[in-house]
Amino acid sequence: MNKFNQNFFSNNSAQVNKLNDLINQSKAALACGPSCQKDRKSEELKQKYINAQTNVIAAPDELKTAQKNYFLFSQGVASYDKVIETELTGKVDKIASVMQAEFDENIQNAENLTSNFGILDQQFEHIQDLKKKYMKENAAMALEIKDTITDIVTNDRKTYYQEQNMTREYGWYNLYTIIYVIMMALFLIFIFSVDSNYSFKVKIIAFIIFFAYPWISGPIIFRIMAGIQHVSDMLPKNIYENL
Repeated sequence: MNKFNQNFFSNNSAQVNKLNDLINQSKAALACGPSCQKDRKSEELKQKYINAQTNVIAAPDELKTAQKNYFLFSQGVASYDKVIETELTGKVDKIASVMQAEFDENIQNAENLTSNFGILDQQFEHIQDLKKKYMKENAAMALEIKDTITDIVTNDRKTYYQEQNMTREYGWYNLYTIIYVIMMALFLIFIFSVDSNYSFKVKIIAFIIFFAYPWISGPIIFRIMAGIQHVSDMLPKNIYENL
């Protein structure tokens, strides 16, 4: 009976406490409006955030202290020193691995730079060779253009002089033609107007010969020169003159 009473009063006491909490919360809600409750909640969350930051900052030191106390108490100093040595070795190996990776990367970068420098140096030498080659070709082309211009100017001068000579020769030819026509006309007049010991037939033959002379003199002279050359070729020559 006593046990039953204790349970009954215990349950009633818990319910009374919950009821009191609800009453207090209701009073607080009535005493503090929505804005006030929002400020309180914000302050509560802020304090939890600060506590969490503090725990994170202090956690490593607390972990080390707990670890030290545990190993010293349960396994002794030697075991604790071994644990610390293992941790430090792991950290050193990790740092060494990172440093080795960075060193290998730097070596690879240096090798790449050296290779690129070699390629650039070869390209620079090739560019210099091309530059020299093009400079020689340009110089030769410039000289060729200069010679061509000189030849053109010379040919123009030759053409000019040839045209002048042809004009001069054509002028002399016209003059000789006029003189020749005048002489033939005078000769023809003299045949009919001047008495002579030659018969009229002889005079006509002489006129025909003089009139045809310009056209027959060229072939006649050419045949005479060819005959002289032919006779000269047939004559014996002194072979010692060509030695």
